[in-house]
Amino acid sequence: TMRKPFLILLLFFVFSANQLKAQNNILDLEPELIAAASCNGMIAGNTLINYENGVLSEERARIMIRTTYLSFFLTAIKFKDIEHLRKYQTEYDSIYQEEINRILTLIETESFDWDTQAELDVCAARLFDPLTSVSKADLENVGIMDYFEFSKQIKVEADKVFDFLISVIQAME
Repeated sequence: TMRKPFLILLLFFVFSANQLKAQNNILDLEPELIAAASCNGMIAGNTLINYENGVLSEERARIMIRTTYLSFFLTAIKFKDIEHLRKYQTEYDSIYQEEINRILTLIETESFDWDTQAELDVCAARLFDPLTSVSKADLENVGIMDYFEFSKQIKVEADKVFDFLISVIQAME
């Protein structure tokens, strides 16, 4: 369909603009967070494809996007402080966007294969680890006293991103 190439171009443009900023600071990024952003972007890209193709309902697709956001943050606070996250948010976001773009491109060019599926499987396992291993101390160290309130905020932010991506897809229909 015509909308997939447009979405890929849109995401590529977003990534390219962010990448210009990211190149200045790449050595200051945390390798664990680069890996988390990359994995979560792959899962988000796969989620968008599965939603578009009717494999996932809207609610399940939203849950997947929310989970990528929550997982990234919980991974981040294990390795870095909030100041690092604020300073380099654009760089980590660009990695996330790049991986969404990569998955969409692989699907569009019919290059998605078992190796890509294996990468996604590893990423899924990686995604769940911080959700089940975060401690109260990890949260308190970054000023989160109410995990449930925090997870509501993550849900709101992730839903904004999902709504934007879906509005682009719908505009192309």
